[in-house]
Amino acid sequence: RHTLYREAYLQHLARGPGIVPVLGVSSRSGEEARHGESSPISEEAGSCRSIERPFIPGLSLREILNAVKSGERSIDEVRGAALGIARGLFSALGQVNEFPFPRRGHRGVIHRDVTPDNVLVDDGEIWLHDFGLARTLEDPPLADDELLQGSPHFLAPEVVAGRQHSLASDVFQAALVCRLCFEPELWGDHGAARSTAKTPHVPPILLESLASDPRRRPPVNYVFTVLSN
Repeated sequence: RHTLYREAYLQHLARGPGIVPVLGVSSRSGEEARHGESSPISEEAGSCRSIERPFIPGLSLREILNAVKSGERSIDEVRGAALGIARGLFSALGQVNEFPFPRRGHRGVIHRDVTPDNVLVDDGEIWLHDFGLARTLEDPPLADDELLQGSPHFLAPEVVAGRQHSLASDVFQAALVCRLCFEPELWGDHGAARSTAKTPHVPPILLESLASDPRRRPPVNYVFTVLSN
């Protein structure tokens, strides 16, 4: 339950456009507390039985990509929406990774689980959610057995090799998710989706963001700027 409270705290900390907001939390005693700018969630450890969030009526990217694979949606339909999805996701991730100003002593949050399951599409709006694995930039290093938590096919190469998660590993995950929107036929082909070879359908900035060396990946807000222009 402490982990669930921490999830609520970090999701609220990273609040902004494209981040599913936290409306409140309920404690083990059943008491509910609603939160907003004027009543933020405390950083102090607390008990939490559930997190209240608004209902987002859209679909996850996993559901959309599965629909392409089953023939219910066309590749061209998803590819046509891919640029808007990429802009929305990198905009939201910029809110998470790089706060425009320090918030309560923190410089930013590493999401660690940017996957098609955790990206919602609702009538053109893109929402990032599920902060269950998130950490602040100031948190101590993870133990070896904690590094590989999450969706293994979306882990950055350096994390698989045993290095700590970073803002660059979030950029890798987001770029991989977006690449699948531009080339939904690669859904399920995890090796091909990680390729940085040039392709006519994928913006070069996303391929740069898939670099195996995290030092060669551009910052999240730079990727958003390039996609927007």
